[in-house]
Parts: sequence; structure tokens; C-alpha cells
Amino acid sequence: MGSREGSAAHQQSPASPHSKAAPQRAQVICRGAMAVGGGMLGLGRAKRAAVTLQNRIGLIAMAMAIPAVIDLIGAGGAALTTLCWLPQAIKVIREKETRALSLPATAAFTVGVVLWLVYGMAIGDWPLIGANAVTLVLMAVILAMKLKHG
Repeated sequence: MGSREGSAAHQQSPASPHSKAAPQRAQVICRGAMAVGGGMLGLGRAKRAAVTLQNRIGLIAMAMAIPAVIDLIGAGGAALTTLCWLPQAIKVIREKETRALSLPATAAFTVGVVLWLVYGMAIGDWPLIGANAVTLVLMAVILAMKLKHG
């Protein structure tokens, strides 16, 4: 074995980028770098670009899903805050008893709902429009009963 062969054998060690183990090592490094928050120390330029591309694709996928999640959260909140007035409206209609309800608070809330409805229509936001339209109907019934029965 001459000095030339020895140096070539030395260059073909598993840590060498030209060895057969290099692609497997690169995959492990890329996975490891992504697992620890995308740290890219020790990666070559092409490998860093691959990790960066994977991170960008992940961010794009998350960004595409976020509006749908936000709409679901808004719709859920709107449904709950709207439907919470249904038992009160049913109770007031059945019992015709409104003494426990504050007229100023009921009137102020109803005016607030009207303003939210106008705002929702101005910006074209369906959760705001739908929720406040239904809430306005329920609050109008409660307010009318309060005005009628004191």
C-alpha cells in the first residue's frame, strides 16, 4: 500500500462526504436539525437549503390552515354567545316576568348588538352578521317583554 493509496483510503472514511454512508448521514443530520428547531450547524449549503425548503413548506401549510381554524373559532364563539340568550328569551316569554332584568343593561346590550351587526355587514364578516342578527332577534324579544311587563 503506497502513500497515495493510504491517503485515498483515508479520504473514503464514513465521515467523508464522498463515502456511501454520506447520504444516510445527511438524512440523519437533516432530521436531527429539524427536530431541534431547525438548527443547521454542520450542514452543507445544499442540505441547509433542503431543510429551509421543508420548513417553508410547513409554514405555508400552517398558514393555509389558519384562516379555516380562525373561522371555526369565530363561528363557535358566535354560536355560544348567541344561543346563550335563547333560554332567557324562552323564560321571559313563558313566565312574562322581567323584574330581575335590568332595563338599562338590556337596552345597552341590544344597542351594542345592533352596532356589531352594522359593523359585520360593513366588513362582510359572516360570523358577525349571522350571530348578531340572531342575537338581535332574541334581545328584541327580551327588551320588548321588559318594556311591556316592567
